[in-house]
Amino acid sequence: MAAAAALVLAVLGLGAWNLHLVGQLGHQQVASVTLSGQGQLSGARATVVDFREQSVALVTFSRLPAPPPGKVYELWLIPASGAPEAVTVFQPDGDGSKTVVVNRDLRRYKIIAVTTEDGPAGVAAPTQQPSLAGNVV
Repeated sequence: MAAAAALVLAVLGLGAWNLHLVGQLGHQQVASVTLSGQGQLSGARATVVDFREQSVALVTFSRLPAPPPGKVYELWLIPASGAPEAVTVFQPDGDGSKTVVVNRDLRRYKIIAVTTEDGPAGVAAPTQQPSLAGNVV
């Protein structure tokens, strides 16, 4: 009898904790947007998941071709007015995938974009129109 009562209390406690966690997740501000490539990145895709309260976003790329020799992909954030801001340079993994962490509040920007630039460090300003871009939600 005592074991059954302890089990009931444990189940009720876990249920209450689960409801608390679900409530916490419901209050998180999370936005997601999908980007599609064009031109040289036709067929490539990226999913941006923006954890707004933490000012961090995950950008997960798929089907990216390897950049030409001596080149890298460069990720940019573009505000509504002002110059594009370089975030990072990267090379996709062998299967065309890559996940990039962006430690910025995306609400300050209008567009997230990718260009192909000279490696290994990229450039201070984009040298071409983005081949993969989309509006930040």
